[in-house]
Amino acid sequence: MSIERLDNQMELCCDTCPRTLPRVYFSDEFGEMIQDAKDEHWRFFKDEDDNWCHECPTCRRKDR
Repeated sequence: MSIERLDNQMELCCDTCPRTLPRVYFSDEFGEMIQDAKDEHWRFFKDEDDNWCHECPTCRRKDR
């Protein structure tokens, strides 16, 4: 899973490389975290097992 959770905090991590969004979010800021990732051009998709995957802009460009 590419959302790391610890206590009441979470961090969005790329599933392809070690990059993360530049800040850690509290659990009630999930929508803000997703919007920040979209604003930074991260890619969200489901894999063949129906699990959510996340790619940072650098890895997303490599897929094209």
